[in-house]
Amino acid sequence: MRQFYELFPFLENMQQAVAQNGSEIAPQLAARIFLIPWGHICLIMNRCGKDQRKALFYVNQTVLNNWSRAMLLNFIQSDLYARQGKAITNFDRDEA
Repeated sequence: MRQFYELFPFLENMQQAVAQNGSEIAPQLAARIFLIPWGHICLIMNRCGKDQRKALFYVNQTVLNNWSRAMLLNFIQSDLYARQGKAITNFDRDEA
């Protein structure tokens, strides 16, 4: 529980977006932590260490994609966080 509090201290007061290391964490994103099972949270805490952005990335992806714990572990081991957005594409980012 101590590790959980140290990784997600902004959960204590989620009324407003909290400034954390120069970035803002929206309460909606923070609240997603409570939508996944405790086993997923433990896995994320053990694999992400103190990297809050990385942990929240995996929390968000787990909720959006309904990942099982095995799928979450697979994506953490393959370092999806570091690979995200680095794929070669022929689409321009400027065009909508």
